[in-house]
Amino acid sequence: MPGFDFQQRQTQSQVQALSQKQLQSLKLLSLGSQDLRSEIYSMAENNPALSIKNDSMENGVDINIKNHYKMDLTKTSSRTSKEQEAASENFQAILESQTDERETLQEHLLHQLNVLSLSSRQKELAEKLIYNLDDKGFHILNPLTIKKQNESEEFLEETISLIQNFDPVGTCTKDFSESLYVQAKQNTKCPPLALWILNGHLDFLDPPKIERVAKKISMYVKEQKNMFASKENLESLSYTDKEIENAINFIKTLDPFPAKNFGAGHTHFVSPDVIVEKLSTSYEDDDFEKGIVSVENNSWLLKATKNNIPELQLNPEIKNLLKEKNNINDEDKKKLAEQLRDAKDFINTINYRQSTILRACLYIVKIQHKFFEKGNGNLVPLRMKDIADFLGVHETTVSRMANSKYIQCEWGIFEIKYFFTNSIVAPASLRNKNENNESSGNDISRVQENTSKDMVLNEITKILEENKNSGKALSDNKIAAILESRGIKISRRTVAKYRSQLNIQSSYNR
Repeated sequence: MPGFDFQQRQTQSQVQALSQKQLQSLKLLSLGSQDLRSEIYSMAENNPALSIKNDSMENGVDINIKNHYKMDLTKTSSRTSKEQEAASENFQAILESQTDERETLQEHLLHQLNVLSLSSRQKELAEKLIYNLDDKGFHILNPLTIKKQNESEEFLEETISLIQNFDPVGTCTKDFSESLYVQAKQNTKCPPLALWILNGHLDFLDPPKIERVAKKISMYVKEQKNMFASKENLESLSYTDKEIENAINFIKTLDPFPAKNFGAGHTHFVSPDVIVEKLSTSYEDDDFEKGIVSVENNSWLLKATKNNIPELQLNPEIKNLLKEKNNINDEDKKKLAEQLRDAKDFINTINYRQSTILRACLYIVKIQHKFFEKGNGNLVPLRMKDIADFLGVHETTVSRMANSKYIQCEWGIFEIKYFFTNSIVAPASLRNKNENNESSGNDISRVQENTSKDMVLNEITKILEENKNSGKALSDNKIAAILESRGIKISRRTVAKYRSQLNIQSSYNR
């Protein structure tokens, strides 16, 4: 046909194909601990060469026993005490495996939430907080990681307080001590001393003996009076023996676990992959091999959690079969050898996953040490590319690693992604000025390279808090000027945007 020219050309290109082992490694790295457990059990079921040596999260009763155990374990017999104990444990496990048809805590709280007239934004946050509660009614993840970035901490605290006063009072709290404090605050009959004890002084009740408690309170009051900058007003605190007795008796009426009478839901519980513990002894240098990070006279110990992942081993029976030359034919021997090799690769991949997560977290703590020292509002810029360069892997590998993985520290449990934040970019006028005068000693843009959006939002909140009693609301221009004096140069429009994200009105409306 005219106008058409068919030609055959040969081209050469480089294409990297991932091996099955590499694909498996990337897959396991992207899985959270719960999904990884399912993958491990699936692999062990399909490959007889892979054996689960121990699983601390299992109750020890095999599913087949639950379904087919016909013996009446409630009857007495002449079996040995060891057998009786095992039978009793199995029977208890069977009872515990029955479906719990009671109303769950989440259902109970959501019923109360749905009858309230709330904004869609607050209702959405409240639902997230409710689904973030464990079977005791305590936070699973730190609530700071639940809220959206444009929602202020004040809005978060207001919503948490709302749920805390639902029935049962005292859920949506950090732990049992905060739950007791919330219950006491709502009770009009709570003695003032009981409320004071529950507000950070619960350890004074160990043991709950009047004379011992009185001595501890007396010593504490004297220490606070001798402190130069003590913020606690103890002038009106009264702690006679009778008042201490009344306080102890009142606290005994409170329930440290108010959610215990509700059914067990199907909540996806979060288990930390790495635990960060601040050490009392400071080390001069890092020791990543031992999991130690040291910065500015502070040291932290990082440990990868192992109790949420089953312990694996190669099936010793398969290994013995391969050693026997006469009892197995060549075809079966080849098949068993392949299964054994796959099992070894799987175990090595699991170990690689664990070590990669731990190494990444070591670097995160090294960079974000201010957060682990002081808490929220102290994150510095950190990109996934920085972690990738440290680990010697691709950035997408870090993205997979950070997916559904969690770090536990003294401030709560945080998703690894929480620690990645971009730096604040200086305005174009300031960047041009610095490019034309690189020798300038007052280079604010260099300061901003270490300033994250998290830090700026926290700084704006501090500025507004410091000036709330000044009689005149700060304008966005004034906030920008104060930020610049603190080494953060951003435009008035950026201040207005961040103020809006904090749900703070303009100076005209304030």
